[in-house]
Amino acid sequence: MSRSTSSPRHPRLVWRVLCVSLLAGACVPTLGPEIAPGQAPGGSAPPPAAPGTVWISPSLPAVVRAKLQLPASFSAAPDKASAPLQLRVGGRWPLASWVYALVAPFPTIPDGASLQDLRQDWQGGNSGPFGGQPLLMSPDTYAVLSAFWQAPAPGATQVLPADQLVDYAWARRPAWAIIPFEADEPRWKVLELDGLSPIHKDFDPAAYALTVEIGLDGPDALAQALVQALRATVPSTNRDPSKLTTLVMTGTTALTRATAWTTEQKGIDYPARDIGDWLRGADLTHISNEVSFNPECPYPNRNQLDLFFCSSPRYLQLLEDVGTKVVELTGNHLNDYGTAADRYTLQLYREQGWVYYGGGENLAEARQPVVVMDHGNRIAFIGCNPVGPVYDWATEDLPGSAPCDLNYMTDQIRELRLQGILPIATFQYYEY
Repeated sequence: MSRSTSSPRHPRLVWRVLCVSLLAGACVPTLGPEIAPGQAPGGSAPPPAAPGTVWISPSLPAVVRAKLQLPASFSAAPDKASAPLQLRVGGRWPLASWVYALVAPFPTIPDGASLQDLRQDWQGGNSGPFGGQPLLMSPDTYAVLSAFWQAPAPGATQVLPADQLVDYAWARRPAWAIIPFEADEPRWKVLELDGLSPIHKDFDPAAYALTVEIGLDGPDALAQALVQALRATVPSTNRDPSKLTTLVMTGTTALTRATAWTTEQKGIDYPARDIGDWLRGADLTHISNEVSFNPECPYPNRNQLDLFFCSSPRYLQLLEDVGTKVVELTGNHLNDYGTAADRYTLQLYREQGWVYYGGGENLAEARQPVVVMDHGNRIAFIGCNPVGPVYDWATEDLPGSAPCDLNYMTDQIRELRLQGILPIATFQYYEY
């Protein structure tokens, strides 16, 4: 991943980290006085250092520290003062960019915060949608951000083991946290920071306030040589956009009744006028289309009272325009106009190259999960219709939606996970 090598535009205060073991992952950050170059603790002159000696800051991300392999011509220094080279947060010669995410428990209403609010809260203020709530983070993240900004005000943060953060946050809602991007998981909601989010496709790490640069300070020739050597083992970032899949999943779509009538008046692209770009921007756009297309479908009636639906085949253009890739067929109106319309619709989807699930030509196809590959990620879709009506369900010989067999679905989901595939299960539920 390429990016700017300029330093982040945030003020930094120098701080010291005292540690029992140089490369240990459990170092406790301790603020202390800055030591001038060439001066050892206590004022005595340090012993002369070899030209290839490098001090490795214990404030580096744990993943970076774990991947470091110094070449034979370099050795680790016991302290910063005795080394001509320093590998640290910041640094003039860039080695890596580490992206952190501002997160909250998934059922959190606010979508983001401002950098001003975040910095004020870091300094002990009470600002923004999470004002007064301590920022949760792991010891590793605390060390990195304290070196990046400066140590936070007392009480502004709460440090917990990384594997306890999400459970603690859910139990203490409202809550927010900062985590390394690679630690994101479905129970977290990634919050925007000044409108920027690392889960967005157009994300620019250089413009994002929680991108932490890691680099070397020291004589240019030595620093360049060591950076080149370290790049063989140290990842350049923890966010690789080539491995990021964006999936948009919609609610039920029924291009019939008043929706279809309005479409006839204002144009087939009208329903996507305000959301089309958002849908097209995803790698995978999912549409749950519960109504079959039918060449004999009558002109839509916006005041239709009965619940037997169909869609004009012309409306397929709308699904094309929004970038549909995956069609869910767990809806309960697939066979309202008979199985012939259902089969006709399935053929239209196949001609478009779209995958469908939760319904199909027969029961076996309707129950079968479909696996989609994108950016190296394997995602499976499986779904069912628990409510019927009976004529909507697929049989051994007839098309329709998949009736629910939760034991079967559970077994399928378990098997998909064992294969390293991410399963997504959906339902067409009662009209509550």
